[in-house]
Amino acid sequence: MQNCNSIEEVRTNINSIDEEIVKLIAKRGDFVKQAAKFKKDTADVKASKRVEEVISKVRNLAKIAGANEEVVENVYRTMIDSFINAEMNEFEHLKNKDEKFQWFYDSNKTDWNELSNLYKIAPLGDKKAEDLKVVFANSKYKCFVYDNEKLIGVGRSVADGYDVSYICDVAIHPDFQGLGLGKQIVNKLVEFSEGYNKIILFASMGKEPFYAKLGFDKMNTAMAIFKNRQRVLDMGLVSEYKL
Repeated sequence: MQNCNSIEEVRTNINSIDEEIVKLIAKRGDFVKQAAKFKKDTADVKASKRVEEVISKVRNLAKIAGANEEVVENVYRTMIDSFINAEMNEFEHLKNKDEKFQWFYDSNKTDWNELSNLYKIAPLGDKKAEDLKVVFANSKYKCFVYDNEKLIGVGRSVADGYDVSYICDVAIHPDFQGLGLGKQIVNKLVEFSEGYNKIILFASMGKEPFYAKLGFDKMNTAMAIFKNRQRVLDMGLVSEYKL
Protein backbone atom coordinates (compact mmCIF):
# COMPACT_ATOMS: atom_id res chain seq x y z
CA MET A 1 0.00 0.00 0.00
CA GLN A 2 1.26 3.46 -0.89
CA ASN A 3 1.53 5.81 2.08
CA CYS A 4 0.45 9.38 1.31
CA ASN A 5 1.69 12.51 3.09
CA SER A 6 -1.35 14.75 2.51
CA ILE A 7 -5.05 14.66 1.66
CA GLU A 8 -4.18 16.22 -1.70
CA GLU A 9 -1.90 13.27 -2.50
CA VAL A 10 -4.66 10.85 -1.45
CA ARG A 11 -7.14 12.56 -3.77
CA THR A 12 -4.68 12.68 -6.65
CA ASN A 13 -4.20 8.92 -6.42
CA ILE A 14 -7.94 8.30 -6.15
CA ASN A 15 -8.55 10.49 -9.21
CA SER A 16 -5.98 8.50 -11.16
CA ILE A 17 -7.65 5.21 -10.18
CA ASP A 18 -11.07 6.62 -11.09
CA GLU A 19 -9.84 7.35 -14.61
CA GLU A 20 -8.83 3.71 -15.04
CA ILE A 21 -12.09 2.44 -13.53
CA VAL A 22 -14.19 4.52 -15.93
CA LYS A 23 -12.23 3.19 -18.91
CA LEU A 24 -12.88 -0.37 -17.75
CA ILE A 25 -16.59 0.35 -17.20
CA ALA A 26 -16.80 1.67 -20.77
CA LYS A 27 -15.11 -1.49 -22.04
CA ARG A 28 -17.45 -3.69 -19.99
CA GLY A 29 -20.43 -1.71 -21.30
CA ASP A 30 -19.48 -2.48 -24.90
CA PHE A 31 -19.71 -6.20 -24.20
CA VAL A 32 -22.96 -5.82 -22.26
CA LYS A 33 -24.51 -4.04 -25.25
CA GLN A 34 -23.46 -6.91 -27.52
CA ALA A 35 -25.07 -9.41 -25.15
CA ALA A 36 -28.55 -8.01 -25.91
CA LYS A 37 -28.66 -9.61 -29.35
CA PHE A 38 -28.29 -13.07 -27.81
CA LYS A 39 -31.15 -12.67 -25.28
CA LYS A 40 -34.64 -14.11 -25.84
CA ASP A 41 -36.76 -12.14 -23.36
CA THR A 42 -36.74 -9.74 -20.39
CA ALA A 43 -35.93 -12.50 -17.89
CA ASP A 44 -32.96 -13.43 -20.06
CA VAL A 45 -31.73 -9.84 -19.94
CA LYS A 46 -32.11 -9.69 -16.15
CA ALA A 47 -30.25 -13.03 -15.88
CA SER A 48 -30.71 -13.31 -12.10
CA LYS A 49 -28.67 -16.51 -11.82
CA ARG A 50 -25.79 -14.96 -13.75
CA VAL A 51 -25.89 -11.89 -11.49
CA GLU A 52 -25.44 -14.01 -8.37
CA GLU A 53 -22.61 -15.93 -10.02
CA VAL A 54 -20.83 -12.64 -10.73
CA ILE A 55 -21.39 -11.40 -7.17
CA SER A 56 -19.98 -14.63 -5.73
CA LYS A 57 -16.97 -14.35 -8.02
CA VAL A 58 -16.15 -10.72 -7.17
CA ARG A 59 -16.55 -11.34 -3.43
CA ASN A 60 -13.93 -14.08 -3.72
CA LEU A 61 -11.69 -11.76 -5.74
CA ALA A 62 -12.16 -9.06 -3.09
CA LYS A 63 -11.15 -11.48 -0.35
CA ILE A 64 -7.99 -12.46 -2.24
CA ALA A 65 -7.13 -8.81 -2.92
CA GLY A 66 -7.76 -7.76 0.70
CA ALA A 67 -10.66 -5.50 -0.30
CA ASN A 68 -13.84 -4.93 1.69
CA GLU A 69 -16.15 -7.66 0.35
CA GLU A 70 -19.36 -5.79 1.20
CA VAL A 71 -18.18 -2.62 -0.57
CA VAL A 72 -17.23 -4.63 -3.65
CA GLU A 73 -20.58 -6.44 -3.68
CA ASN A 74 -22.57 -3.21 -3.28
CA VAL A 75 -20.61 -1.48 -6.04
CA TYR A 76 -21.11 -4.42 -8.39
CA ARG A 77 -24.82 -4.75 -7.66
CA THR A 78 -25.34 -1.06 -8.44
CA MET A 79 -23.22 -1.29 -11.57
CA ILE A 80 -24.97 -4.45 -12.76
CA ASP A 81 -28.42 -2.87 -12.23
CA SER A 82 -27.36 0.05 -14.43
CA PHE A 83 -25.92 -2.23 -17.08
CA ILE A 84 -29.10 -4.33 -17.11
CA ASN A 85 -31.17 -1.18 -17.73
CA ALA A 86 -28.83 -0.17 -20.56
CA GLU A 87 -28.95 -3.68 -22.02
CA MET A 88 -32.76 -3.59 -21.78
CA ASN A 89 -32.71 -0.46 -23.96
CA GLU A 90 -30.70 -2.28 -26.59
CA PHE A 91 -32.83 -5.44 -26.34
CA GLU A 92 -36.12 -3.55 -26.73
CA HIS A 93 -34.83 -1.47 -29.64
CA LEU A 94 -33.68 -4.59 -31.47
CA LYS A 95 -37.04 -6.26 -30.81
CA ASN A 96 -39.32 -3.28 -31.51
CA LYS A 97 -37.68 -1.33 -34.32
CA ASP A 98 -41.05 -0.30 -35.78
CA GLU A 99 -42.70 0.91 -32.56
CA LYS A 100 -44.40 4.33 -32.81
CA PHE A 101 -42.90 5.52 -29.52
CA GLN A 102 -39.37 5.05 -28.17
CA TRP A 103 -38.87 3.34 -24.81
CA PHE A 104 -35.83 3.73 -22.56
CA TYR A 105 -35.08 1.99 -19.27
CA ASP A 106 -32.32 4.20 -17.93
CA SER A 107 -32.11 7.97 -17.41
CA ASN A 108 -29.11 8.51 -19.68
CA LYS A 109 -30.97 10.93 -21.99
CA THR A 110 -33.39 12.40 -19.44
CA ASP A 111 -33.84 16.16 -19.27
CA TRP A 112 -34.79 16.57 -15.61
CA ASN A 113 -36.50 19.93 -16.18
CA GLU A 114 -38.61 18.34 -18.92
CA LEU A 115 -39.51 15.51 -16.54
CA SER A 116 -40.44 17.99 -13.81
CA ASN A 117 -42.73 19.79 -16.25
CA LEU A 118 -44.34 16.49 -17.30
CA TYR A 119 -45.33 15.77 -13.70
CA LYS A 120 -46.70 19.30 -13.38
CA ILE A 121 -48.97 19.07 -16.44
CA ALA A 122 -49.95 15.37 -15.99
CA PRO A 123 -50.85 16.58 -13.28
CA LEU A 124 -48.97 14.80 -10.48
CA GLY A 125 -47.72 17.78 -8.51
CA ASP A 126 -44.66 19.97 -8.31
CA LYS A 127 -41.58 17.72 -8.38
CA LYS A 128 -38.26 19.55 -8.53
CA ALA A 129 -35.76 18.55 -11.21
CA GLU A 130 -32.90 18.09 -8.74
CA ASP A 131 -35.07 15.84 -6.54
CA LEU A 132 -36.19 13.74 -9.51
CA LYS A 133 -32.57 13.14 -10.49
CA VAL A 134 -31.91 11.68 -7.05
CA VAL A 135 -35.03 9.49 -6.79
CA PHE A 136 -34.64 8.04 -10.29
CA ALA A 137 -30.96 7.33 -9.66
CA ASN A 138 -32.05 5.31 -6.62
CA SER A 139 -34.82 3.43 -8.46
CA LYS A 140 -34.02 -0.08 -9.64
CA TYR A 141 -36.44 -0.03 -12.60
CA LYS A 142 -37.56 2.93 -14.69
CA CYS A 143 -39.41 3.61 -17.93
CA PHE A 144 -39.23 6.68 -20.14
CA VAL A 145 -41.43 6.93 -23.25
CA TYR A 146 -40.66 9.42 -26.03
CA ASP A 147 -42.45 10.62 -29.12
CA ASN A 148 -39.34 11.44 -31.15
CA GLU A 149 -37.49 13.73 -28.71
CA LYS A 150 -40.52 14.64 -26.58
CA LEU A 151 -40.94 12.92 -23.21
CA ILE A 152 -44.54 11.72 -22.99
CA GLY A 153 -44.58 9.01 -20.31
CA VAL A 154 -42.64 7.85 -17.28
CA GLY A 155 -42.71 5.47 -14.32
CA ARG A 156 -40.30 3.94 -11.84
CA SER A 157 -39.97 1.22 -9.23
CA VAL A 158 -37.99 1.14 -6.00
CA ALA A 159 -37.04 -2.49 -5.43
CA ASP A 160 -34.75 -4.55 -3.20
CA GLY A 161 -33.98 -7.32 -5.66
CA TYR A 162 -36.16 -10.03 -4.14
CA ASP A 163 -38.88 -9.19 -1.63
CA VAL A 164 -40.69 -5.97 -2.56
CA SER A 165 -41.00 -3.71 -5.59
CA TYR A 166 -42.81 -0.39 -5.15
CA ILE A 167 -44.15 1.14 -8.37
CA CYS A 168 -44.62 4.90 -8.29
CA ASP A 169 -44.60 8.21 -10.18
CA VAL A 170 -46.34 6.90 -13.31
CA ALA A 171 -47.35 9.89 -15.45
CA ILE A 172 -48.51 10.48 -19.04
CA HIS A 173 -48.44 13.75 -20.98
CA PRO A 174 -52.04 15.09 -21.36
CA ASP A 175 -51.77 15.01 -25.17
CA PHE A 176 -51.06 11.28 -25.05
CA GLN A 177 -53.45 10.12 -22.35
CA GLY A 178 -56.05 7.57 -23.37
CA LEU A 179 -53.66 5.62 -25.63
CA GLY A 180 -52.89 2.91 -23.09
CA LEU A 181 -49.38 4.15 -22.32
CA GLY A 182 -49.98 4.21 -18.56
CA LYS A 183 -51.08 0.59 -18.67
CA GLN A 184 -48.03 -0.34 -20.74
CA ILE A 185 -45.66 1.39 -18.31
CA VAL A 186 -47.20 -0.32 -15.27
CA ASN A 187 -47.16 -3.68 -17.06
CA LYS A 188 -43.50 -3.20 -17.98
CA LEU A 189 -42.56 -2.37 -14.37
CA VAL A 190 -44.53 -5.40 -13.19
CA GLU A 191 -42.67 -7.51 -15.76
CA PHE A 192 -39.33 -6.21 -14.47
CA SER A 193 -40.49 -7.06 -10.93
CA GLU A 194 -41.47 -10.64 -11.78
CA GLY A 195 -40.49 -13.06 -9.03
CA TYR A 196 -40.75 -10.54 -6.17
CA ASN A 197 -42.82 -11.58 -3.17
CA LYS A 198 -44.94 -8.45 -3.49
CA ILE A 199 -45.41 -5.56 -5.90
CA ILE A 200 -47.15 -2.54 -4.39
CA LEU A 201 -48.27 0.95 -5.40
CA PHE A 202 -50.39 3.87 -4.21
CA ALA A 203 -53.43 4.34 -6.45
CA SER A 204 -54.70 7.86 -7.09
CA MET A 205 -58.24 8.48 -5.87
CA GLY A 206 -60.70 6.83 -8.26
CA LYS A 207 -57.99 4.85 -10.11
CA GLU A 208 -58.42 1.65 -8.08
CA PRO A 209 -60.46 -0.13 -10.82
CA PHE A 210 -57.71 0.65 -13.35
CA TYR A 211 -55.07 -1.09 -11.23
CA ALA A 212 -57.41 -3.94 -10.31
CA LYS A 213 -57.66 -4.77 -14.02
CA LEU A 214 -53.86 -5.00 -14.08
CA GLY A 215 -53.88 -7.64 -11.34
CA PHE A 216 -53.51 -5.54 -8.18
CA ASP A 217 -55.54 -6.28 -5.06
CA LYS A 218 -56.58 -3.74 -2.43
CA MET A 219 -54.53 -3.91 0.78
CA ASN A 220 -56.52 -3.79 4.00
CA THR A 221 -53.71 -3.24 6.50
CA ALA A 222 -51.32 -0.81 4.80
CA MET A 223 -49.92 1.97 7.01
CA ALA A 224 -47.79 4.96 6.05
CA ILE A 225 -45.90 7.94 7.46
CA PHE A 226 -46.00 11.02 5.20
CA LYS A 227 -43.76 14.08 5.46
CA ASN A 228 -46.78 16.35 4.88
CA ARG A 229 -49.34 14.41 6.87
CA GLN A 230 -52.04 17.08 6.89
CA ARG A 231 -51.91 17.43 3.11
CA VAL A 232 -52.59 13.75 2.44
CA LEU A 233 -55.27 13.71 5.14
CA ASP A 234 -56.98 16.64 3.41
CA MET A 235 -56.69 14.85 0.06
CA GLY A 236 -58.37 11.77 1.51
CA LEU A 237 -55.41 9.51 0.68
CA VAL A 238 -55.12 8.38 4.30
CA SER A 239 -57.33 8.41 7.37
CA GLU A 240 -56.32 8.84 10.98
CA TYR A 241 -56.28 5.57 12.91
CA LYS A 242 -58.13 5.84 16.20
CA LEU A 243 -56.39 3.96 19.02
